[in-house]
Amino acid sequence: MKVLITGGTGFIGKALIKKLNEKGHELVVLTRNPDAAGFHIPVHCDIQAWNQESGILSSDKINGVDAIINLSGENIADGRWTDSRKHPGF
Repeated sequence: MKVLITGGTGFIGKALIKKLNEKGHELVVLTRNPDAAGFHIPVHCDIQAWNQESGILSSDKINGVDAIINLSGENIADGRWTDSRKHPGF
């Protein structure tokens, strides 16, 4: 199965990617920083860049994907949850 994962460089994402790879799944990781992702992801997989500023994801990035797992988000232990952190465009 071909699986697209966002948030693959996080704690849960890295563990999930490793397990899915062991099971023989084809993996695509969608990330804002593909260079850094290559160092954090524990297995070889297809790393695709996504520009969150545009908010648009090209259909060629998800072509042939059977499942999407969204683990992206703010690191909850990265600091205090101020109003500006809860609402970045505030």
